[in-house]
Amino acid sequence: MKIKLLFFVLLFAAGPVFAQSPPVDATSAGREFLQALADENTASLRSLMGNDFILLSFDGQSVDANTLLEAVGSGYLVIDSGNSQGNYTRLFQDTGIVTGTWTVKGALQGQSFNNRLTYSLVMVKQGGAWKVVSVQFTPS
Repeated sequence: MKIKLLFFVLLFAAGPVFAQSPPVDATSAGREFLQALADENTASLRSLMGNDFILLSFDGQSVDANTLLEAVGSGYLVIDSGNSQGNYTRLFQDTGIVTGTWTVKGALQGQSFNNRLTYSLVMVKQGGAWKVVSVQFTPS
């Protein structure tokens, strides 16, 4: 069940952005989070995840921060290419909702995939920095 869940969770990538300093806005934080997933960069992911991070997979299962970090850090997922399109951010004081569509190609534990996903990221300011607290991916 965990393998199936991780398969649905980890089928995404984004364009090149590197998290070297804290993101200045919700949109940047969202891009950096997605790029860290594509780069399998657990240090960047950890720095961008909120205290109460949760990812909802295609089948409605939830994945916490530690599970996602373990999956990414283990090399379970390989991203060959990813392209984010139609990014849109709505701000509500210290909360941002970032949506868009991603086309991604890669492999998960040797199984190839080529998908188009619609995403929604909920960003909040925690400790003065933008953090990802919720991620939802849906096949488009």
